[in-house]
Amino acid sequence: MLIDYFLYFVMGGFAGLFAGMLGLGGGILIVPGLVILFAHLHIAPEFIMHMAAGTSLSIMVMTSSMAAFSHYRLGTVRLDIVRGMLPGILLGVVAGAVVAYFMDSSALMLLLAIFLLIVSIVMFKNSFNGKVVARNMPSNILMNSVSWVIGLFSGMLGIGSGSLTIPFLSRFGVPMNQSASVSASCTFFVALVGSASFILTGWGNASGLAYSTGYVYWPAFIMVSIASMVFAPLGAVLSKRMPGAILKRIFSLFLFFVVIKMLV
Repeated sequence: MLIDYFLYFVMGGFAGLFAGMLGLGGGILIVPGLVILFAHLHIAPEFIMHMAAGTSLSIMVMTSSMAAFSHYRLGTVRLDIVRGMLPGILLGVVAGAVVAYFMDSSALMLLLAIFLLIVSIVMFKNSFNGKVVARNMPSNILMNSVSWVIGLFSGMLGIGSGSLTIPFLSRFGVPMNQSASVSASCTFFVALVGSASFILTGWGNASGLAYSTGYVYWPAFIMVSIASMVFAPLGAVLSKRMPGAILKRIFSLFLFFVVIKMLV
């Protein structure tokens, strides 16, 4: 049991470190990490991905709230964008949690692996691009549609909105610090609604895992949350000392190897 807690802490440290460096939610690392670790906890295979997604969203309630508050104090939050994206994202999160409930765990894991593989390839490719040219913000219809899709994937896979929100806003010339602040703000509400949805849809499940409520496993929640919040500030410091392009390449390669580990 102690070694499990140690591994949760190590995983949370990596998630917090990369979240602080790149402004992404830790879910993109926490979910595959939990999938790998939960496989050794005698959890029924059909519940592994659901437990990983629900626990990840609960963890992000803690981590994203701190990030969002920090951005708010710095005055970098674009509240106009948050207000424009939030309704679609929240509707998508609820829809995603419901879809996940009816999906097989192995199908969800395959979908997550494909999603992470695409993210790693796109991030690696974009690390060689020059500066983004400013464009007008999208129409309300496009904003709501994209927001719903972002929420849908977040709710199904237990990830934050940053891996999709930041690239989307960057295409329209929104500065990185503002994109990260919008992502952190939206991720807090994604995590809040998403974790509640996974607790409700998983209520009374037959996973047989002690210290869990619905699809949230509390020991992992505690250890990963603590480590993420400890190491995220260190990641922010490192981000100022290393070129952003190098950080993205390191992260994309690391993510690629995580995908390989999930699939083999």
